[in-house]
Amino acid sequence: NAFYSNNIDLAFRFVSESLELFETAQAHALKGSFYYFEGNIDQAQRHWEQALRFNPDLVIPDMEVLEERVNRRSSE
Repeated sequence: NAFYSNNIDLAFRFVSESLELFETAQAHALKGSFYYFEGNIDQAQRHWEQALRFNPDLVIPDMEVLEERVNRRSSE
């Protein structure tokens, strides 16, 4: 709900707190996405890699493809 209400800081806090209680691939992937859109690419990559350790079948975006799509949308 926090995410969909555009309260990104609260959503980030909830994901971080959930990871302290129980680690899941989905939570690491989501935290990685939050970091990515903050511009913290290193932390994003770290959490996405952690997500893949929990679930190698999880779909994580390729960094080059993601950068291309984000940059293309920014220029439109």
